[in-house]
Amino acid sequence: MDEQLTSLSDLIAQQDAKIDLMNASVQQHSVAFDMIPQSLASQQSVMADMMLKLAKLERPPPQPPLLPLPPPTPSPPISVATPTTPSPPTVSQSSTFNRLPKLEIPFFSGKDVLGWLFQANQFFTFHQVPTDQRITMAAFYMTGTALHWFQWMSMTNQLSTWELFTRRMELRFGPSAFVNHEAQLYKLRQQSSIVKYLADFECLSSRVPGLSQANLLNCFLSGLRPDIQRELYMLRPTDLHDAIGLAKLVEDKCNDARLAASQGRFPLSRPPPAPHLPPPNNTRPASLPIKRLTPSEMATRREKGLCFNCDAKFVPGHKCNPPQFLCLMVDLSEDSPVLLSPPTHTEAYIPPLNDPPILPTDLETDPSPSISLHALTGQLVPSTLKLSGFLNGQKIVILIDGGSTNNFIQSQLARHLGLPIQPSPQLRVTVGNGDSVDCAGTCHQVSLQLGEASFSVDLILLPIYGADIVLGVQWLSDLGPVLFDYRHLWMEFIHHGTTIRLNGLTPLQLSYISPSALTKHSLTSSAAQFWSLAVEKPDLPLHPTFGVSAPASFLSSLQHLLTSYADIFASPTTLPPPRSFDHRIPLLPHTPPINVKPYRYPHSQKGELERLVADMIADGLIQPSTSPYSAPVLLVKKRDGTWRFCVDYRALNAVTIKDRFPIPTVDELFDELSGACVFSKLDLRAGYHQIRIYPPDIQKTAFRTHEGHYEFRVMPFGLSNAPSTFQALMNSVFKTVLRRFVLVFFDDILIYSHDWTAHLAHLRQVFSLLRLHHLFVKKEKCDFGRLELDYLGHHISGHGVAVDQSKISIIRDWPIPKSLRNLRSFLGLTGYYRRFVHKYATLANPLTILLRKDAFHWTEAATSAFTKLKHAMTTTSQSIRIIKAFAL
Repeated sequence: MDEQLTSLSDLIAQQDAKIDLMNASVQQHSVAFDMIPQSLASQQSVMADMMLKLAKLERPPPQPPLLPLPPPTPSPPISVATPTTPSPPTVSQSSTFNRLPKLEIPFFSGKDVLGWLFQANQFFTFHQVPTDQRITMAAFYMTGTALHWFQWMSMTNQLSTWELFTRRMELRFGPSAFVNHEAQLYKLRQQSSIVKYLADFECLSSRVPGLSQANLLNCFLSGLRPDIQRELYMLRPTDLHDAIGLAKLVEDKCNDARLAASQGRFPLSRPPPAPHLPPPNNTRPASLPIKRLTPSEMATRREKGLCFNCDAKFVPGHKCNPPQFLCLMVDLSEDSPVLLSPPTHTEAYIPPLNDPPILPTDLETDPSPSISLHALTGQLVPSTLKLSGFLNGQKIVILIDGGSTNNFIQSQLARHLGLPIQPSPQLRVTVGNGDSVDCAGTCHQVSLQLGEASFSVDLILLPIYGADIVLGVQWLSDLGPVLFDYRHLWMEFIHHGTTIRLNGLTPLQLSYISPSALTKHSLTSSAAQFWSLAVEKPDLPLHPTFGVSAPASFLSSLQHLLTSYADIFASPTTLPPPRSFDHRIPLLPHTPPINVKPYRYPHSQKGELERLVADMIADGLIQPSTSPYSAPVLLVKKRDGTWRFCVDYRALNAVTIKDRFPIPTVDELFDELSGACVFSKLDLRAGYHQIRIYPPDIQKTAFRTHEGHYEFRVMPFGLSNAPSTFQALMNSVFKTVLRRFVLVFFDDILIYSHDWTAHLAHLRQVFSLLRLHHLFVKKEKCDFGRLELDYLGHHISGHGVAVDQSKISIIRDWPIPKSLRNLRSFLGLTGYYRRFVHKYATLANPLTILLRKDAFHWTEAATSAFTKLKHAMTTTSQSIRIIKAFAL
């Protein structure tokens, strides 16, 4: 029993020892479990630091690896004996890493090195890339020329630091060091749109560091277009950003206004319809109804705030819609005075020095002063000059007239200004037509301001018109020698040792205006407008002209010759014969039939269209058509007052294969006139209609009017290859005499000879060729046996060639262009005579620049170039005969 107890005690002791060991083990595990969260937190902190470092590193774009990478070895998982033990909360770093932006450096090929370096520095700074690694990373983003340069620099060890690398790149790919970007910024001017100007401005300003915002704002404003600049100065932007935004808005406003002015009320797809014009009659039209309001109606409208003319609400700035158009009809009798306009061909006049002087008259010594009729009635003549001056602070118009003996003032003006008037009942003024007028008194020692000079003059009160004051010989004689230029309207003299130059006022002149332009002007916001309508009669001769210097024998023989060939001057009654030069219309391959909608015609032109179509059908020129082709029709007025029937073949011409037949130039034609002194000029009658259309191509000429569909049997106007066809026919007809005594430029035929006898023979040969080839001449537009005549815009004679003086007058009187179309017309006219002007291209260059897109902005430089070019054209034309004389 004792042994059992002893063994049991030993067993219990062993179990206690095991329990103690187990307790010790449990304590060890408890300590280990307590260290696990700390270890996990430490590991997570290390992982977060590694993630941040990896995010800051820059990697080149993914490229295929040179060697296969081994697969990553997964870390063994950490086994936890008791997963129920809570772990402390941690912050996820992956979400922070994913939110970082993905940035890349653009590839560099050699362009805009400064911009690329700026982006590269921003990239490296953001990612905190060390400077010793930047060159290596930058190499991954170089291509083309830049990569070749980098390879060469790396092989020669010339890129040691990032600063040296950027400096070498600027020297290699950057702009020249001699370019003054600051000066370019100050000189920058807007040449097109605001967007383009802003891009240039920002590019230059980025090259000029250190400029203040005020300087940048001033530079930006000073370079804008004048119209935009004025608007911005009124808006007073506070900084550059406000100025940029306002400039864009102002540009949109100007573009919208320009577009509205160019389009008017009508769409661009069709011409504006002309107003309905009733047939003329000799009865006076009935008076238009005039809206008259009674006092009670006016009071009612005033209470309701309505307009007196329309039913709209009246507010400040109100304009009636539609506007009222009033026509003032004036009937001038034959004996009523007419205000004359100054002639357009007036030459500059300087009084000759050997003319006897006109002595001045004095009010006390000469009881009968005189005034010219044109000064009294306000008529303008070449020997007068109108100036602006000041009298008692009032701006007045002064007429300088050498045909009046004394100085005169308008009676009402003298009383209005309160000038001291002395009665002169015995003083009568003699008018240039022999009549006499009683004066209303005199004014002595009146102070008159002309330009920078002041004068004291004696004035006679007279009911004058067209000017406030007339200064005659009494004032001119006190000035001493006076230089006048009536063409350019200025006078010059010496007053108290100072040279005074007074510029005259440009007289108002009537100008032509189209119905569409009239409609545009009527849409302006002016309060009232006045228009003058004048009907101009054609001044073309109704019969051929003959040289006044031609001998009687030549005129007699010429008259007999014209009678013998009367058939070529008659109107053709049949179609022209078929020729090898029948006009063909080759089209591009696979071109469908051209069909364009007809235009809307004014009611006044429909009758003319019907008449012209009926005449052409009667003459056999056109015929009814069932062609799939169709083109619109319009009427164009000719110089002789008749209408030209034109078809708009622009769509057909766009798909027509062009004929490159050589067209002669004017210079080459005039070179053939060596030694010629007798000239005749012929003009073919409806020249294009004297050539047939090639039968298979007749259907392509089809056109449509409001009453039917027709097609041409003869060559119409408007086809692209028609000039080549016609010139080819003319060269073939006159091949035997061409350049011997005949020049042909389309339908203008010039016959030139050395004497009268040869000229008569030459005319006979030309008439024979015309008869042989069934060509007809319009006799009314011919000139025969002239020593000088106008041909192709030039004046030719035995001395040489000169510019047509009518064209010079047009150039001289051309106003300052207000639109691109007007400027293009002026340069086209002057460019036709450019060979007569020395350095024409240099003179016209400032104007030619304005023809560029969005470049038409008239400046003082353009005005100066315009004036110089007009002066060169008008002054050199007088010496062209010598400069351009024909040479053997």
